[in-house]
This record gives sequence, structure tokens and C-alpha cells, in this order.
Amino acid sequence: MDRQRRQNIPVVASWRGVLAMCIFMFHFGFKQWFCQLTWCGVVFFFVSSRFLVTVHHRGEKLTWRDCLPFWFRRAVKLYPAHWLAMLMFVLLAVRNGTFVAKLWPLTVNLLLLQTFVPVQECFFSYNVLSWFLSALLLCYAAYPLLARFWSQARLGTLWCVVAVLLCANVVAIHFAVAEEMKNYLYVCPLARLGEFALGMTLGETWGRTGTKASRCGARWLEMGAWGSLVVFIVIHRCFSSALEWYDATVLWWIPAGALMWTMAACNGVEGPVGRLLLTKPLRFLGKISFELYLYQAIAPMALSVTLLPLLYHFTGITLGHHNAWFVTISVLCQIALSWGLHKWAVTPYWRWCSQRVSRRGTVVQKV
Repeated sequence: MDRQRRQNIPVVASWRGVLAMCIFMFHFGFKQWFCQLTWCGVVFFFVSSRFLVTVHHRGEKLTWRDCLPFWFRRAVKLYPAHWLAMLMFVLLAVRNGTFVAKLWPLTVNLLLLQTFVPVQECFFSYNVLSWFLSALLLCYAAYPLLARFWSQARLGTLWCVVAVLLCANVVAIHFAVAEEMKNYLYVCPLARLGEFALGMTLGETWGRTGTKASRCGARWLEMGAWGSLVVFIVIHRCFSSALEWYDATVLWWIPAGALMWTMAACNGVEGPVGRLLLTKPLRFLGKISFELYLYQAIAPMALSVTLLPLLYHFTGITLGHHNAWFVTISVLCQIALSWGLHKWAVTPYWRWCSQRVSRRGTVVQKV
């Protein structure tokens, strides 16, 4: 399999799109239905991102001079998209009368440093979903510094590192008593290092072993990976109300890692689930998954300040967030908004950056 084929795993994008919609519905209020896939989705985003970056850059000897272009490519990808979401959020909040300007939270949020501040009014401020991008900053900053060690160390050593970070995560969550500290551990970049390490280790393991499933074997491999996801969903639903350890994100490392490995190994010979994810509707969701996640608070806010007041004014009808019509319209508006931003804002911007940066010998990658 050539390098380009190994880097392009379209099933991953489709699954990201599905998970982004699940996270949208979870934050919309359907917590009982989409809770488990939301937890798994966040872990999978981190793991798959590190996996793809590791595969993309595997074999490259990143020097100190290569770090600045690497960091620059990631910065021009994250910051403008974040600032656009921030601007839209603030304008809608002002229109709705809910905007509260505080200098310190606003500053760290604009710099995407909110998750480095262990204060809830900072790390959960404004467009809350941007905490994910803030946590990615540490990953992107550390990757060029860790890539050489990951490429030279034994696989056994790398998996020991993953195990140590997993145990450290469990211990930290166990001793976190205050609710604010538990919330911070969820968004803290250092607490996400385990998922970064898992993604990089999976990428190195897959790159060195060259695992490639046969068409027949892909069915069994898919069955095992998706079966593990179902098992962990059942465990989570059964014990989440009785035990405290359920909210440890490490619970989802196994199914997220298994799914990432399966998608890579079955790339090109997908089984039934993989072929379903490669259908046009799900590939469309995958194409706009970044926008679906980052801008998911925008569409409901826009409807709340436009449709709901007009509907109440002319008909006297009040639609709650769990009303079927409001949910349906919000989902359609969210998909339309994400597609529009992807087509008319994000993609043209990345294309423009690629043309400008390529003159200096580098290219902006959407990884």
C-alpha cells in the first residue's frame, strides 16, 4: 500500500461525522440517548488525530527547524476557525441579552489557552466546545519534540508509556473530589496526554507491522471492534449511576483504540459497517465533521433569537428544546450551517493558506 493510500482512511472521517452529530444531540439535551457515544467520540477525536498525524509524518526526521513550520500549519488551521465561532457566538449572545464580557476569560479564550487555567469560568467560557482545540494545542506543540523518541523506541516501551499515563489518569480522577476539579480534569491538556500517546503508539505500531486485513478477515475484525464498543456502552449504562469510576475517560480508550486500528487495517477492504460509513450521506457528514463539532452551539442560538420569538409573537406557541419540530429544524440548520462554513469559509481559507505557505516549501494539511 503506498504512502498516500495509508494516510487516507475515509472511514475515520465518516465516523467522526457521526460522533459529531451525537455530541450535538447530547448538548442539545438528549443526554440519556447519546451520553456513551459522546464520551467515546471525544476520546476517538483525540486518538484518531494523533494516529493520522503520526502516520502522515512517520519516517520524517523532524528537526528543530521543522518545528516552526509544523506549528504554523496547525495554528493557521485552528485559530481562525475558533475566532469565527467566537465572533458568531458573541454576536448571538449579545442579541439574546446573555453576553457577559470578562477580560480574563475573554483573553485566554481568544488565545485558545482556556484549558490551561483551572478555573471553570475560563475553561468553560463562551463557545464551550473550543476547549477541544485548546487541548489540541499541547498535542501539536509536543508532537515534534516526541516524534523522534516514538519512532526510535521499542513498541513495548511505548505501550508501557501508554499504560503509565492511563494509570495516572485513573488516579487523578479518583482523588478529584470537587466537581470543578473533575470538570477540569476532563478538559485539561495534561490529562489528555494519554490519548495522544495512545494515538501515536497505535500509529507507530501499525506503521511498523504493516497490518492489513483480508476481505474475509475484515468482517471478523470489524465485528470484534464494534462489539467492544457495544460492550462498553452497556457497561457504562449499567454502572454509571452506581460507581464513580465510570466517568474516567480511560474507560473509552479500549473501544476508541480498537476502532482506530480496525479502520486502518480494513482500509480498502471494509466490512459491512465500514461500507455503511462510506455511503454518501455519512461521507458528507465526515467532510463537515470539524464544523459540526466546533459550531454546534451556533444554530440553536440563532433559532432561539429568530424563529422562537417570531413563532411566539404570531401564534403564541412556545417550543422547547425537546420539541420535535424545533429539534428537527435545529439539526437541519446545523448541517446547513456547517456545510456553508465548510464550503465558503473554512475550505477556501485553508486553500489560500496552502498556496501561500507552499511557496516556502510547506503545505497546510487538514489532519
